Amino acid sequence: MNDDIEVKVKEIQRLYAEDLSSPFPYQDCRRMQDSFEADEDFAAQLNLYFSTVAGFCSWGKRILHWNETKRKEAADLLAKSFFEDLPQYQKLEKHINKIETPELYNEIERHETMRRTLLDIISRLEKSGNKQEIEEIAA
Repeated sequence: MNDDIEVKVKEIQRLYAEDLSSPFPYQDCRRMQDSFEADEDFAAQLNLYFSTVAGFCSWGKRILHWNETKRKEAADLLAKSFFEDLPQYQKLEKHINKIETPELYNEIERHETMRRTLLDIISRLEKSGNKQEIEEIAA
């Protein structure tokens, strides 16, 4: 299990580094507003959601030191995808694709992978009873 956690932590670190070098997809968000009547808060809400997910990823290996309260807080905030959390935008999801909105599509996919991986790490930490092994990974 420890190797799995270590691999997953490295994965979120890699995804987070990619995210830092990738600009926010404003042009595709504008396309969603123009073509599919997304409200003007769509880009701001998406940016906030991306920032929340990336913020947890920025912890890197330090995630392994989170106490139960911090893990629960993170799990609660990460429990839903963007479209689950903000159902008013669900109508837009079917219009986001690799052809028409490639930057937006890629960013949503990256953040969704980050979110699911973080939740998996948190779940594994909750189940792990061997704190010494976790500390070895965190070192």
